[in-house]
Parts: sequence; structure tokens; C-alpha cells
Amino acid sequence: MARDVPDNLLVRIAQGDPLATQECLRRHGAMVWSLALRSTHGRRAEAEDAVQEIFIEVWRSAAKYNPEKGSESLFVAMIARRRLIDRFRARAPEMVDIADVEIAADDSPSHEAEIGADYGAVRQGLKLLKPEERRVLDLGFVYGMTQSEIVEQTGMPLGTVKSHMRRGLIRLREFMGVSSTTNDGQEA
Repeated sequence: MARDVPDNLLVRIAQGDPLATQECLRRHGAMVWSLALRSTHGRRAEAEDAVQEIFIEVWRSAAKYNPEKGSESLFVAMIARRRLIDRFRARAPEMVDIADVEIAADDSPSHEAEIGADYGAVRQGLKLLKPEERRVLDLGFVYGMTQSEIVEQTGMPLGTVKSHMRRGLIRLREFMGVSSTTNDGQEA
């Protein structure tokens, strides 16, 4: 459920409230710092630059935030993810397996709910996938690569990348107990 608009930090940032900007940094800084530090493999100077870029983007994009579509934390995390993927693509650092990524603890009790209560289950499910399935899912979802970019990165044929991705997602859904249907109502 959306908060009242006056209490919404991103709405207040979009309106130019400097106190809201400071509160946003305080509230989401630890999460953004953790994601940036992990994506830069512990290189603090790079992580600091990434955090700065992320919060500048949050400031610029605050007017696009719609409280009906998700929490502020999710909005900030998605901006962080996009910025970190852009940095990754620009520098192509060493790959990190998604199953090894941890989300930093947050003081707020709603933090886990905001990033997804199924996070731990997804991590466990990823560990059960075949290495090639997990690798293409990592490259596609963590690093934001297209299937063509995955082909270039791995040397696998496009059909193989598509098959590994589809089988990996199906196995992950099965592990999670989630069924999916296609647009025509058929089981995927």
C-alpha cells in the first residue's frame, strides 16, 4: 500500500526538499553501498563513485517514482542495479555468481519484505541448477546481458544459451513451487 504523498521521500525529493534527500541517503545508503562494494569486488574508491552516481540518478529520477508500483527501497535498488550493470559493462570486471551475492542487513523490519521474501529460496534454488544454466541466468539477470551478449561471453551457440536459460528458469520455478502459464493459458 502506498504511503501518504507528503511522507514519501521520493516525492519530496522531486519537489526539491533537501531534508528528503538527506533522509533518502540515510535510509537507503547502506543498501546502495553494499551493492556497490560487492559489484566492485571490494574496491572502495570505485564503490564510492558508484554510490554517488546512483544517488544522483535517484535524485534525477525521483519524479518518475510511482508509490502504487512498488516501495521506495525497490525503486532505489532498481536504479542501483541499472547503474551497476552499466558500470560492469563499461569495465567488464570479474564475474560474480548470483548465488554468492548477499543483500546487506537493514535496520528496518520491512527491508526483507521490500526486497522479496523469497530471496533465500531463490539462492538455494540457484545452487541446484546445472552450472551452465546458472551461468547464463547470472549473465542475463545479474549482469543484464542480452542473449547475444551471453553468446559472445561464453562462446555457446544462441540456441544453447536459450535452452539453458529456459531449463534453468523452469527448474527454478519448480523448486520455488511457482507455476507459470503462457499468454494462451497453457502451462509453460
